[in-house]
Amino acid sequence: GVGVETLYLQAANDTDAEPGVIAPDVLGPFIVAAHEVGIRVVGWFVPRHGDVDHDLAFVSAIDEFEYEGHRFDGIALDIEWTQTEEDHQARSDKAVELAQRSAELLGGDALGAIVLEPLLVSEVNPNLWPGYPYGALAAAVDVFLPMSYWTNRSEESGLREGFGYTAGNMALLRAAGGSDVPFHVIGGIADATSPADAAGMVRAATEGGAIGWSVYDWNTTVSSAWEALRPSGPS
Repeated sequence: GVGVETLYLQAANDTDAEPGVIAPDVLGPFIVAAHEVGIRVVGWFVPRHGDVDHDLAFVSAIDEFEYEGHRFDGIALDIEWTQTEEDHQARSDKAVELAQRSAELLGGDALGAIVLEPLLVSEVNPNLWPGYPYGALAAAVDVFLPMSYWTNRSEESGLREGFGYTAGNMALLRAAGGSDVPFHVIGGIADATSPADAAGMVRAATEGGAIGWSVYDWNTTVSSAWEALRPSGPS
């Protein structure tokens, strides 16, 4: 195999419908098939940070979802939406409140925060989310999943590079308050990722003590990148 141990599956999408999961008749068989080959499944969704109760209802729906006795092995909050709450401090407060209440809801089940990368919010676009609440989120969740998307950077920036962008984001994230939180690095957009950059991301993640790494997404990952992405690295 290619060494996949965990599948990150979008489980809900806030489209102004009643809170719930996406296509349960599709999600369920995915979870069952993954579990049958020893792959854990984390359900993620993007909260809008408008009404915390509304966002929490989606977390609850993902947590309660069960199919033929199988459930998600964890939940991840994709903390990147900025359009609903324009005030960045209020948005941060709502994101942290959601993380705290989600942790209480899940009890001992795993909760992750998919976070914007520090190089993005500090250097590339400081106006995107000033004061992004890394420290407060770190106190509420079990793992950080930084979106280290070097593929979104320009060549002129000097940041479009798997190793450097990943290493830089990990260092800044630890300095911002996440020093004790395990990391799973989410690398660049898969179909724009070269095998060399995938290998660089894996090296930076390994050297930085990450518990895992991945790219977005499975369907667009080119076959030539898998050798670099597998846990053993290139042979």
